[in-house]
Amino acid sequence: MKLIYSVFFLIGISAIAQDYKFGQVSIAILEELQDEVFKEVPAKVVYRRILFDYGEELEVQERVKIYNEDGFEFANWEIPFTNIKYLQAYTYNLEDGVIKKTHVQKSSIYRQEVQGDYTITKVSFPKVKKGSVIEIKYRIERVSAREIPIQYILPIKNFRLVIQGVRPWMDFKQNPNYKLDLVEEKTDNEKLKIFTGVNIPSSKEEPYLNNPSNYQGKIFIKNKNEKSDDEIWGEIAGNFIRARYFGEQLRVKPYFKKDITPLIQDKRDTLGTAKIVYQYLQQNIEYNGRYGTGTYDIEQRYKDKKANKGTINLMLVSMLRDLGYKANPMAVACKHQGELLFPEEQMFNVTIGVLQIGNAYYLLDASEKHLKFGLIPLDLMNDYGLIVLEDGRSISYPTRDAAPSVSNTIVTTKLNLEDNSAFGSARAQITNHLAWQYKEVLETVDDESFSMKEILEETSPLLSIHEFKDKKSEDSDEAVQITYDFTYKDAVEGIGDNLYVSPFLFLGSVKNKFDDDDRELPLDLDNPEKEVFNVTFHIPEGYNVESLPEGKNIVLEDNLGSLTFNASQQGLLIQLRLSVQINYSYIPARYYSALKELYNVYTQISNSKIVLKKLS
Repeated sequence: MKLIYSVFFLIGISAIAQDYKFGQVSIAILEELQDEVFKEVPAKVVYRRILFDYGEELEVQERVKIYNEDGFEFANWEIPFTNIKYLQAYTYNLEDGVIKKTHVQKSSIYRQEVQGDYTITKVSFPKVKKGSVIEIKYRIERVSAREIPIQYILPIKNFRLVIQGVRPWMDFKQNPNYKLDLVEEKTDNEKLKIFTGVNIPSSKEEPYLNNPSNYQGKIFIKNKNEKSDDEIWGEIAGNFIRARYFGEQLRVKPYFKKDITPLIQDKRDTLGTAKIVYQYLQQNIEYNGRYGTGTYDIEQRYKDKKANKGTINLMLVSMLRDLGYKANPMAVACKHQGELLFPEEQMFNVTIGVLQIGNAYYLLDASEKHLKFGLIPLDLMNDYGLIVLEDGRSISYPTRDAAPSVSNTIVTTKLNLEDNSAFGSARAQITNHLAWQYKEVLETVDDESFSMKEILEETSPLLSIHEFKDKKSEDSDEAVQITYDFTYKDAVEGIGDNLYVSPFLFLGSVKNKFDDDDRELPLDLDNPEKEVFNVTFHIPEGYNVESLPEGKNIVLEDNLGSLTFNASQQGLLIQLRLSVQINYSYIPARYYSALKELYNVYTQISNSKIVLKKLS
């Protein structure tokens, strides 16, 4: 079935079509030097039109104006489809008052595999220069998309979306995280929907963003439903309980008793016994690298000793339940899936385990060999998950709550005034997610190609490390211990009778990582973190302390974070301690200025100086 439009539809778009007829551009747009609304942009979308016959065909026409060299990157397009039925594209330039039109040849259109079975179509526009206009039109067959992105990394001057073949079950909703000022045109055709917009701003690109798609203006095609969200979540939980790949696998007769029983004999520690079961799965069932919510034959996967993430965690729930624990599976959407904006079963793509002891909930992922009990991978710390109870009820539970990952470094150092260097020893301990990531990297790459010693030296070119050792226990609960000796060149600056030394040498942060003036979107810092530095300086003979950096004590509102810094002289030693802690991984934008100011103080301390004066 091809796109078929009513007479009403044809009349409705005729006026706009005259202005943006494909293959024809005006001298005025080619001569345009700047947009009157979006004055600083290197390029803009002059017109974007989407014609969507649901389940059949998608047609897209886009026209882009290039203002300067920074806009040249937009001459290379990526289309997330390969089943393209029709594609035409042109570059337009104005030469001596005449419009020159260059057709994009087939050699400039090609497919590229980007991940696994996912393939895109790439288009490269020729002869693009300052002032050019590029235009593309393509049709895709057999499209049943339930999500239509509107916003783009460029602003859109004129937008038009026409949806043909509207079904009675369809409900059209905007992204609640970012609603655009769209107009829905009235029509007498119940199978037709038309949305238009003008001066649509570009999608926001900010650092520390979990998934940009969560904040992109778009229209979702949802099922109409008169039930409350709680009722829908309840139905979804019921579906999981009844599903062969999920709930039925939890009711399979215990297939693991002969392996588990010997491990827990004479064990009386409730939490300790649960950890033994958790670590047994970590060490004995290989994770195949795939997420998944379950399996149709959990016993066979157990015998194979290899399974997807969801299956391993269903095994964990079964084992804990068999031992009398209150354990349940939890359906989660990874960050790449996006936030759960609406109650939808298909958004969940992985299962983890949840253990409840008293009022405490422990989120568990036994598929990750080095992950500490009570933590889940960073990619799964995404909004809320759905705990599915045995009786079919459900609990919506946050996935982002986690203990801070702590990096604690202790340094003892002396100054060599002959070459103005500092030398000494360092001991560091990293915990929780930081320890997990460190162990994972060491296991997944060739040891010879990865060296923490080299990374530290590359980060600080004046640093030389000797006797580097790291202790990585196979016990996933244990922290990573790192020790090394060091020499740090040019650590001392002498001016007159004074010596100037940075209090934390090569540690700390000399530049604020939160350097944007403001923030519109929430920050995702992956996990709560705490950095601690304890540095002891030996005062060189013949000098005393002239001044030390001023102490600081900052506590942010709503327990967001804190910073403490102390510097003191203890006889012939200088003792410095700095602690910077952020208590949440997800931080609303309204806290950005406070967070930025905290890190401004952090960088000021890192850039401050200890002043030593020569004795007369």
